Amino acid sequence: MGSDEGFPRELSEPELTLLRLVLPADREGYGEYRRALNEWVVTGSRFDAEDCHILTPRGASPDVEDPPPPLVAIGVVKDPRGDVRVDVRELQPHQLEFGVAGPADRELLAKLDRLRQWTLSTWSPGLPCPDCGRALREVLMTTNSGRKLELVLCTKDERLWLYDDLKGMNIPLPVTGYYNELMFQAGIRDPERVLHPRRLFSDLGSLSDAVLTRAFEAYARTRHRIDLDEGLVVREESPASWLSRLGRRILGSRIPS
Repeated sequence: MGSDEGFPRELSEPELTLLRLVLPADREGYGEYRRALNEWVVTGSRFDAEDCHILTPRGASPDVEDPPPPLVAIGVVKDPRGDVRVDVRELQPHQLEFGVAGPADRELLAKLDRLRQWTLSTWSPGLPCPDCGRALREVLMTTNSGRKLELVLCTKDERLWLYDDLKGMNIPLPVTGYYNELMFQAGIRDPERVLHPRRLFSDLGSLSDAVLTRAFEAYARTRHRIDLDEGLVVREESPASWLSRLGRRILGSRIPS
């Protein structure tokens, strides 16, 4: 069990402010998370993760027997004293786990508007990476009923996430789990590729939207990370087509169609 020292307690003002930054009010999918911030209290932490705390309804006890749920929101505030990292994990029926690491105090709040900050949660299709500012590989995916999703990859930060148009959410995805499905879908067995998940980013130019989509569909069905109860429409195209689209976005008409 996590330590019960100092619990239960209300969220501190810095914690509440930072958590709201990564759970924006104008994105429907984060609404239930924000309600938990307003109504629940901090009742525990994980003994093996100093910065991981747990919110539950008042009077309830945290459950730390199961592994932590997957991440659902992340963000960083760049403070000269050290980065403040914020993460929130997938909401469970009666608890919500979050982490705030770094100098998250009233001094930070006083200058928060002047500090650089970023979060995946506010990203929208067509925008650059919220962290490094570079162009992204965006793989548009559509379900059979027309629901839109985008698989988003940043080669600079080696980061992968899913944009859900229905909920307005950006969900971080673990690279290794997705890469394993990708290698299977692509029929790749070479250990030099299979055992090195970071090659997802260095080899991205050789991967078509179609194979990336198939890998995501398989990943979603086996890992149950995403509520995907119908198939995805797979658009066949050459691996180079995304590079052409990216070039046109950066250089405009100087890149021919």
